[in-house]
Amino acid sequence: MDMPEKFDFIVEKMQPDVIECKAYAWMGYSRQRLSNDNSPDYAEVKEFAEKLGRKTGYELSLSKIGSDIMLLRRPTKRIVSKEEFVYEGVEKEKVLQEEYLKKVMKKIY
Repeated sequence: MDMPEKFDFIVEKMQPDVIECKAYAWMGYSRQRLSNDNSPDYAEVKEFAEKLGRKTGYELSLSKIGSDIMLLRRPTKRIVSKEEFVYEGVEKEKVLQEEYLKKVMKKIY
C-alpha cells in the first residue's frame, strides 16, 4: 500500500484501460488467517490509488465509500480495432461491446 511505484512497470507494459484498486475483504477462509485490521480503509485505498494515478498518468474515475474501491482510467485515447477508444464507463463499454459483436457476427455469417 505504501509503494505504488512498484506497480507502474506493470501498467506501462500492459496499458490497461482501467485499474481497480480495492481493499482486502475480511471474509471466508481468510478470517482464519488474518484479522480485520489487515484490510486498508477507504482513505488508505484512496491515497494509494491517487499515488498510483500520479505515477502512471491515470485519473481517478470512480470511488465508492463503503466498498473501498477506486477505479483509475486511462485519460488518453488508444486504438482498438483501428478505432479510437477512451474508456467512459461500464454502460458505454457494454454498448461498444454489443456493436463490436454485431460487426464480428456479420463477418462470420
